[in-house]
Amino acid sequence: MPTNRIPVRLSLLAASLSLVLLAGCTQDASTGDVASDASNQATDPLTAAAESAAQATDAGQASATSLKPNERVQGTIQFDMGNGPVSYRSIATKLDENLGRKTAERLGSADGQRALAKANDRAGGKVQVSAQDVQDMADTFAGKTIYTSEIREISIIKQRQMNLQGTAPDNSRVSISIQFGLDDDAPLGGNLQFMPNVKKLTQSYEINRKDKGSMQVKIDRFERVSDDTYAVAGTFTTGKLMPGVLAKDLAGKEIASSSGSFDFQEVHVQPAM
Repeated sequence: MPTNRIPVRLSLLAASLSLVLLAGCTQDASTGDVASDASNQATDPLTAAAESAAQATDAGQASATSLKPNERVQGTIQFDMGNGPVSYRSIATKLDENLGRKTAERLGSADGQRALAKANDRAGGKVQVSAQDVQDMADTFAGKTIYTSEIREISIIKQRQMNLQGTAPDNSRVSISIQFGLDDDAPLGGNLQFMPNVKKLTQSYEINRKDKGSMQVKIDRFERVSDDTYAVAGTFTTGKLMPGVLAKDLAGKEIASSSGSFDFQEVHVQPAM
């Protein structure tokens, strides 16, 4: 599935780091802050770090002029649910080299400590994170580039898994996963998830798992342009999209079919598993 299912503790860390960095100040676009409202987003630090990159100026546009200095476009997805194509943009975000130092400064303040306590309270469970946990995460990600579209070789199943993700100006998101053999560029299968609102991660439409073959993918370009980058382009169609298991807000709704295309100049290569 093209979803980002990750441990609750990691989600809480991402939310805590964001709240600590935002405590008592307005967000500085140059700092590479992890997210704009991560306390409401049960998401992983990689996705959270790039969440602010999901904003564009006009619907359906992927204008590079709206990018922050630490952002770049990896590629775009054109997604059509029957009302015309909408552009979804995938962003790579370079985090601040001084993220660790800035986090330490915020954690040392009363506002930072209150933000950490707030994140733990909002989690409302047994899982809690400490100031040291948040600091360790900031130190780990400082200066790193966070990618929203990646490809990884998974040796145990002898496949390459490519995940393409794009966000539109209205905060809807499309995630596409495509499987390839280790030595064959022909797609073995694909899956798609559509979230009407990225802040409600459980509210998504998905392809019925029992409806095998309901997504068709045609690859026009699949090229390794460097050791850590692929360029890929193609088109896709799907059958019916149904609400996910946890998507109670979407109960009784469905998307009859969808289609679109993708064009990526930078799909980052993750370490093999």
